Order: sequence, then C-alpha cells, then structure tokens
Amino acid sequence: MQVVFVTGKPEYAVEAFDIEVTDYLVKPFDEDRLNRCIQRLLKKASTLHINRTRQTNLSCTQY
Repeated sequence: MQVVFVTGKPEYAVEAFDIEVTDYLVKPFDEDRLNRCIQRLLKKASTLHINRTRQTNLSCTQY
C-alpha cells in the first residue's frame, strides 16, 4: 500500500517518513509538485508489480 500525506503542517514530515509514506505534500502545493508525487507513486507501483511478478515466477519454478 502507498500513502501520501497531504497537510498544511510541514513539521510532521519526519514522522511521516518514519512510517514509510510514499510522499508528503505540504499545502498549498503547485501542479509541478503534485506531478512529481504522482510520478513517484507510479514508479513505486511499477517496481512493486515487477517484484511481485518475479516472486511469482520464482515460486512457480521451484516445483
């Protein structure tokens, strides 16, 4: 699961990353910052998908 914190309180960023959020947006944020967040989410989702596929393939070849 991926989590993005969206808040007006930048002082909580360290805590958020301690619990492994994907990104942290401080309001107000601009379109460029939102796009970078979306790209980070997509990249992580792709990596998670690739890793899951590799694990499935390894499981199938072990039998």
